[in-house]
Amino acid sequence: MGSQLLAHLARDQTVEQILGFDVHEPHSKTEKLKFFRIDIRNSAIIPLLQTERVDTLVHLAFIMNPVGIERQSYDIDVNGARNLINAVKSSCIKKVILSSSTSVYGAHADNPNPIDEGQPCRPNPGNLYAAHKVAMEKLFTTLHNAHQDITLTVFRICMILGPHMDNNILRAARVTPGILTVKKHNPHLQFIHEADVVRALLCAVRNDMPGIFNLVGHGSITMERLCKILHKIRIPLNFTMLRFVHGFFRVLRIPLMDFESGWLHFFRASCIADSTKLEHEFAFRPSFSTEDALRSYVEVKKLSFKKPTKI
Repeated sequence: MGSQLLAHLARDQTVEQILGFDVHEPHSKTEKLKFFRIDIRNSAIIPLLQTERVDTLVHLAFIMNPVGIERQSYDIDVNGARNLINAVKSSCIKKVILSSSTSVYGAHADNPNPIDEGQPCRPNPGNLYAAHKVAMEKLFTTLHNAHQDITLTVFRICMILGPHMDNNILRAARVTPGILTVKKHNPHLQFIHEADVVRALLCAVRNDMPGIFNLVGHGSITMERLCKILHKIRIPLNFTMLRFVHGFFRVLRIPLMDFESGWLHFFRASCIADSTKLEHEFAFRPSFSTEDALRSYVEVKKLSFKKPTKI
C-alpha cells in the first residue's frame, strides 16, 4: 500500500518532499523520496522529523498477521505508535492520517447493519490485530485532544484486495477445493480495492479531513456468494469444530488457516460498516464495489482459482 501511495505522491506537484521509514527498502524510488531504513520504534525518528520539517504523517506500518509473534506485534503496533506520537509532539507535523480497520467493531450477532462510526469498538477475543488498532486509535486520539491544532484522520478500512494486496483468509482458497464455513450461518463480508484506499489516503493528504471514517466498498456479499465466485465448495462445520480444525492446523503449522482465531467469528457473524459519513462530508465514493474488488482479486490470481473437478 505504501508503494502505491508513494507513486502517486511523487507525481503530485504540491508535494515537495517525501520521507519514508521502513525496515525494508521500497520497491521503487523517486527523487522526492528520502528513505530511512529504520523501525518505527526507534527514537531516532524524532530528530529526523524535526530536521526535515515534515507537516503530514501517514501511518501505515502494522503487523497484519501477528500469529506466532504476539509480543513483537504489540511492540511494533502499540509502542511504535507511542514513538511516533512523541515525534509528532516535537515536530512541525499538523496532520496525522491513520490506517485502522473495521475489525475494531468485531463480528457479533447483535451488530447493527450497517455499523456507523459512532458504534463502540468491540474487537473479538483472539483478534490482536483489531485490539492493537483500537489501542493505536486511542493513543492518537489522546494526542489530538491535547493538541487541537493537529488534524487527525482515521480510516477504518475493511479487508483490502488488489494486485499488490493479499489476504490470509482467501490465500488458503487457492490450493483447496473448498472453504470451511459455519453451519446455519451465512454472514455478509465487505472488501475494498487497494486503488480506492490509495485514493482516500491521497484525499486526506490534500485536504483536511478531521474525524473517523469507515472506508469500505459498496455493498456486501454473503459467504455463500463468496464461495460461488471463487468456484469453491462450502464445507459447513459447527463453530466448535471450526475452532478445533483451526487450532489443529496451527499446532501442526499447516498454513491453510494462517490467521488469528479471532477472525473465525467473521465466519458466523457479519461486520458491515457504513461509509455514508465519508461520502456525505467529502463526496468520496469508492470506484469498486465489494464484489468488484473480489472479482478483480480473482482475476489477478486467476491461475490459482479454478472450478473444482467433478468426481
